[in-house]
Amino acid sequence: MQVNLRKARKLGMLSDEELFHSVTSNAAEFWEMKDLGVIAEGKKADLVISAKRKEDQFDSFYETDSEDILLIVKNGKIILFDAMLKNVLISILKNINDFREFTVRGISKFTEYDVSGIIKQINKFIPFEL
Repeated sequence: MQVNLRKARKLGMLSDEELFHSVTSNAAEFWEMKDLGVIAEGKKADLVISAKRKEDQFDSFYETDSEDILLIVKNGKIILFDAMLKNVLISILKNINDFREFTVRGISKFTEYDVSGIIKQINKFIPFEL
């Protein structure tokens, strides 16, 4: 998705803010997901927290790569975290031993999902090698 966002940004047909909202609040509104798309009281928020790469919030957002992701929270549950957060999360996550380590461009991440198994399943449906 990030590659597509970068291409869309480069085209310049939308402002940075309009493009951001097109993948958050506007998308939720279009698909009639009334409690999604924004961070607000009473709403359901899935969060992706990443390392700040640039001072400008939009530059930082659009230049985020997968290795920059520090934490993903889905439906109020941590589903991915960066190795740098492990010591902090040990006291918070009761199931931390269920998380499996994997690497993204040399950076360690943890998730409950079997990433290598998922990739093997995906590769069964790809008619060419990536």
